[in-house]
Amino acid sequence: MINKLLKFVARNTDRTIFIMALSLSVVSFIYYYDQGLITAYGDATTHLNVARRTIDNITPGMAQLGGIWLPLLHVLMLPTIWNDFFWFSGISGSIVSMPAFILSVLIIYKLIYFLTKDKYKAVLGSALMALNINFLYLQTTPMTEALFVTTLISGVYLLTKWANDQRIFYLIAAAFFFFLTSINRYEGWPVALTATFVVFIISLFREGAKKAEGKILLFGTVSFFGIFLWMLWQLTIFHNAFYFLSSDFSAKGQTAIYIRQGLIPTYHNFLVSLKTNLFSLIHVLGPIAVFTAIIGLVYSTTRLIINKVYKNYITRYLPLSILFVPFVFLTYALYNGNIPMNVPETAVKGTTLTFFNVRYALYSLPAVAIFFAILAQNRVMKILLVFLILVNSYFLLNQGLNKIVTLRDARESELAEIKPTYNWIRRYYDGGYILVSATIADPLIFGTRLRMKNFITEGSGKYWTESMKNPAKYANWVILTTSERDMVRKYMNKNAFDSNFSLVQRYDAFEIYKKNDL
Repeated sequence: MINKLLKFVARNTDRTIFIMALSLSVVSFIYYYDQGLITAYGDATTHLNVARRTIDNITPGMAQLGGIWLPLLHVLMLPTIWNDFFWFSGISGSIVSMPAFILSVLIIYKLIYFLTKDKYKAVLGSALMALNINFLYLQTTPMTEALFVTTLISGVYLLTKWANDQRIFYLIAAAFFFFLTSINRYEGWPVALTATFVVFIISLFREGAKKAEGKILLFGTVSFFGIFLWMLWQLTIFHNAFYFLSSDFSAKGQTAIYIRQGLIPTYHNFLVSLKTNLFSLIHVLGPIAVFTAIIGLVYSTTRLIINKVYKNYITRYLPLSILFVPFVFLTYALYNGNIPMNVPETAVKGTTLTFFNVRYALYSLPAVAIFFAILAQNRVMKILLVFLILVNSYFLLNQGLNKIVTLRDARESELAEIKPTYNWIRRYYDGGYILVSATIADPLIFGTRLRMKNFITEGSGKYWTESMKNPAKYANWVILTTSERDMVRKYMNKNAFDSNFSLVQRYDAFEIYKKNDL
């Protein structure tokens, strides 16, 4: 029986990998859906709300996609986000992220097999990726990470195929996936730039400078098209092509608040930035996987130098360098104050956030999987690596399915008293517009289970701008938070507010006001 099963797997490895990934994806989804954890991340509910606002809003339309978060995930959720069940359950995002997870596992298998011609190595790499519990959790959520990993690894796989047989189809297909990467997360921008440089180097090596120019023109036109469209969108909607960098709602603008509070130890400290990023890999991907992959990288590089197979490296392995770009970019972003990230090893003493934004470590999972599997050079190493995958999985799971690091990340960043606040609104809301800052309170808006058209937020056009001058013109309710990022508290005419609204409920982080004449 076992021999028959092994023979079936050997003959149908692709199908087996697909079934494994599909089964893990579905089982993981059922578990986290049953636990009510699909929308545990505040950002998950915000992603759902961004997509929903395009059809359910005081001012509906595609402009509601906004100018901070890139639009790919939100656009892919549009076919289902109109349905209340898909919206409130978070499944609108799950049905995007889950196929992305399955495709990632299948593509990593194909890439490793293409590079090594060894099915065992390819299965090891795909198993390491598929069994990562943090990846399994995030692929059930309306978050961008699973989608980013998929477009990244698909682009690298297709570019590797092109580098070896020069079929123009693979070049254009790779450029398309890097285009998708660039409209999903900003880490995709340096990825697209690096990929274009890789195309130039390979073309230059194979065909000379003149033909290399033509190849990068073709590739760059497609891969950079998303960046061009996004900046054109910014210019059209917000009259500033760099709105995503300079606005109050940008990640850099929000991080600046934490910097002033002394909560960003990575700011202008390269060693702390690097250490923070490395420890995020260890916590999210597992120490066994990370350290083994580093050994695999050193082994591969040493072998290259000793054997002097540089030609083989350029055509076969240079595209893999793209997989390291997200790690390098994130280290720079931490150093430059573009994003915050917390791990216990570098956290500021007294901070309540032990883990924050560590999910970004998933972007390095494809690179770790490849260089982990490369070490399977003989029977002993193959058996050892299977054992290491199991040990690594145990490490990631040793606190339980409901306490994995990405879930701790989600829960620790949740605003205090958010549930009592939205439960109070569910009970006592009696109609009228609610003025609130979506920048800080989107999870609260989501939790109220009210339609988006009941809220006046930063994207409500004239309703927002006029409410900042006179809050009572449209709103019956105003919700304020204690955060510096609360745009209502920051920009609202305080005199007009105080004379027209009275406090009806207060929690630690929220204050609920109602219009006086109601």
